[in-house]
Amino acid sequence: MTNKKTIKKELFCTFDQSYALEELGFTDPCLATINDINSLHLKGTRKPLYGGSQTTENVNCPLKSQVFEWFEREHKLFSEIHVDCTTYPKFCYNINKFIGNPKDLTAEEWGWEVGNYSYLFKNRHEAENECINKLIKLIKL
Repeated sequence: MTNKKTIKKELFCTFDQSYALEELGFTDPCLATINDINSLHLKGTRKPLYGGSQTTENVNCPLKSQVFEWFEREHKLFSEIHVDCTTYPKFCYNINKFIGNPKDLTAEEWGWEVGNYSYLFKNRHEAENECINKLIKLIKL
């Protein structure tokens, strides 16, 4: 049996992110579902992990780590979360795109499209959320 207190809600995507990812074709297996009031439910359990009751609009809710791996595998978008150590710890993200076939680097045209660093965020979870939002926007373009 899983202890609720050992699973942090911050490890999972939000409802809006989960919904958008489903629209983009994310079909990887997920541990949880989330509804439109951000109530998170572990699959195979009756009670919500966080939040209120089930509603009619539930979507699969991936872990953020799954989403970063999916964007790498499916879209060749590689994300990095960095710590800014100038004063107190702050976080930013960077997204780079690989151009070409990563399985055949003998091809003439391959390389990296290097992205810019984001603004600074107060904690790692904010940076991860904003990074996922940016990745979703990049694919929707």
